[in-house]
Amino acid sequence: MDEDVEVQHNEVVEQLAEEEASGATPLEIEIRDKALDALTPLQRERMREDSLDALVIVRGYQTYNPRLAETIKYFKKIAEWREEANYQNFLKEKLEHFDKFHSAWPNAIFGTDDYGHVLTGFQLEQLDVEALAAIGGDHMVLLQGQKMRALFEYKRNMSKERGGVQRYKHSAIMDLQGFKMSMLAGQKRQILQRLLDVGSHYFPEQMWKIYLINTPLLFRGVWTMVKPWLHPITVAKVQMLGKVESAKAKMMADGVPASALPKWCGGISTGTDMRYTVEEQLNKPLNLVPC
Repeated sequence: MDEDVEVQHNEVVEQLAEEEASGATPLEIEIRDKALDALTPLQRERMREDSLDALVIVRGYQTYNPRLAETIKYFKKIAEWREEANYQNFLKEKLEHFDKFHSAWPNAIFGTDDYGHVLTGFQLEQLDVEALAAIGGDHMVLLQGQKMRALFEYKRNMSKERGGVQRYKHSAIMDLQGFKMSMLAGQKRQILQRLLDVGSHYFPEQMWKIYLINTPLLFRGVWTMVKPWLHPITVAKVQMLGKVESAKAKMMADGVPASALPKWCGGISTGTDMRYTVEEQLNKPLNLVPC
């Protein structure tokens, strides 16, 4: 990377990290309140329970135009999905097929970067799409929603433990070793798309960076098909990297220490299975600040 470009890039990263750590601006509060006013009384009451949650949603659509109208539209969409999914009870108990879901998609938390962003990761070869399909698409979406909800609380708690600097985003490493075109065929494609849709549509502004390692040429060729499944802002955060050695160097340059990198990516972390993170958040007191 050219030195001037690198300096500019680092300045942008610092600016984004500062924005994430900051509280709501007067404009964000104004947009939030107008979006909340557009909801039903019950939806509004539930969304007002957590000011950070509402702020993250507002920031998730700050680049959309017209911003206010688009933010209101997505507030409604998210609130309606939460009603249908029984979102307010996601952290009450393990959903049906909980263990089957987490066994089929072994995801783990490995540590944090220098900014305090949690780092998650999984290896594509361990993903059992057939087992996910057997759970059923609609219920699988609920299980993914429960996982995302628990991860949001985990990040909130980690921020407090690390000195109170607000960090609601996380990074993800995806090892694409063993990728085959058959993984994107038929029902498998629908399953993967629905999993990605949960984050893109109902948990905006959650990603800091996404690292794809061991990215084969074959996958680079089908990336144009996968991109529409993701939020445009999320797509911009995706970095396609090569083999482990070069990928590790890139991530460490981004502030991810070896202690936070999984062993399968040249680090020393064995990680904590995401299912245990979800279980840890169940029926745990929530430290929410209302709007």
